[in-house]
Formats: sequence, C-alpha cells, structure tokens
Amino acid sequence: MKSTALESFWQSSPTPRLIVCDLDGTLLNDDKQISTYTRDVFKRAQERGMILCLASGRANQMMTLFQEPYLPCDYHIAFNGGTIEDIRQKRVLFQQGMDKVSATRVLAYAAACQLELTLYSGEKMFFTKGVEKIVNRIEAYEHLAAKNGVNVKINAVGIGFEEYQEVAKTTDLIKIVVYEEDPVKISQMGDLIANMPQLCTEATGYGLTGIFDQAVSKKSALEWLGNHLAMDRSSICSFGDYDNDISLFEASGLSVAVDNSTDLVKARASHQTLSNNQDGVAHFIETHFLINQT
Repeated sequence: MKSTALESFWQSSPTPRLIVCDLDGTLLNDDKQISTYTRDVFKRAQERGMILCLASGRANQMMTLFQEPYLPCDYHIAFNGGTIEDIRQKRVLFQQGMDKVSATRVLAYAAACQLELTLYSGEKMFFTKGVEKIVNRIEAYEHLAAKNGVNVKINAVGIGFEEYQEVAKTTDLIKIVVYEEDPVKISQMGDLIANMPQLCTEATGYGLTGIFDQAVSKKSALEWLGNHLAMDRSSICSFGDYDNDISLFEASGLSVAVDNSTDLVKARASHQTLSNNQDGVAHFIETHFLINQT
C-alpha cells in the first residue's frame, strides 16, 4: 500500500518530476562509487521525463565526474547551494559568493589560529599547503574519474597561512571549509561567525565546517531552481543522509532518507529507503516512480 506522503505526491505532482539527490553518503556508496544499477535507473528516469539534479556541499570541480557519460544528470547544485549549473548547456545559472570584508576577517582569524582549510571560488580551489589529507582527497577524486574513463584535473593551489587574507581580498570566494575536529576550536569559530550576519556556518561532515554567505543553503538553491523550471515543491522529490540535507527536504514535496542517515534526517524525512551501499536512491526511484507509477 502506498504511504500517505507518496499518494499525495502522485496526485499533485506533474510529469516530469524533479529528482534531487545529495551525493556523499546518499547516492555514492562508501567507496565513492555509483553502481551500474543506479546509473541505469537514472537513465530510465530521465527517459521517462524526470529532471535529475545533484545537490552537494562539494565544489563544482569536485562534481565534474557526476554527469554524462558517467551518470545522466541535468543540473548540479554545488557548494551547499552556492551555485547552480545547467549541465546540458554547460553554464552557471546562479552563484552566491561571500563579501570580501567578511571573508578576509574569517581568514585573518584562521591564519592566527593556523587552521587548515580549503577555499573555493567558482574556478579555483586553494588549500593549506602541505596538508596530506587534502592532497590525498584531490588525488583520489582524479583517480576515481580516470578509473571511470573521465579526464578530470582539479584546479588547486597550495598556500601558506600568510597568504590566506590576500586570497580573500583578491578572489570571489563561495565557500570556506575548515578542517578541524577539536570541539573547542570549532565552537570558537562558530562564535566568530555568529557575530558576522553576512555569513553562516554548517557542518558538512565530521571535522568539516563549511562557511558561506548567509543566503546560501540547499533549500534556497532548490527553490531558485524550482522557480527557474516553473515547478513548485509538490513536484520535487529529494534524497539525503546528513543534517545539511534537511533544508533540501524543506523545499521538496517528498523527502527520502537513506537508511544510513542521521537520526535527525530520518525524523525530518517523509519516507525512508535502503542505505547508500544498497542503492537506496535507485531502489526508491525504480520501485515508486518507474514500476509502480500510476
């Protein structure tokens, strides 16, 4: 029997539907891979007329792989909502960066505390020079792309603490990510941001704190895209696993948590599916939208 949420969604949602999916921990398995089965389901959904969008805290460069020929996709929401890209037309539709005064203040503090971080503009990534885990992440992504027959080279530059402020002053930054697990240092950074109304902060993973313009969220980006496509929330289905996906749910008629989601995400979702390692997103789309669609 169909759940009330699904039944309401079917009754109110026009075709094509907009399917919006988080990447890490949701569509990607723990090896950062997308199965052949999931790619096939995405292809069939697109052929059925559904519009497919990925929404991630990742930079747009770190989402380059996740489009055809590797995965059928129409739109990318990157930087946790900081940019929206039309994949088929290869153009950025929307971008919201940080003001330089605020970014410079944050990076002056980060330099004084010697916090390791990454800085992102729409075209470039800067990272704290010599931080092995950041370098390894870049290399792992490029290797993953090559393994799947896609040539991706991340435009990344290592910088020292003394260069943080200069980058902030001369670059249109969209996102800052602080790599810090110490709860005291995280709290102190949070206190700094709390006194800066132009900015907001959000945990994007364990030990990772994202800093954005205060207007940036997956919710605001999805609402923008929905307006662009002349769709209201009743025609949107979203998938997520982590707390920053809750705002995605708030802009969707149907929200689905994968089984490995946080308890908070599960509580805020209207439906649940299998885990990311069990192709939960594809299973839900196939079962409810491709096979049993009425």
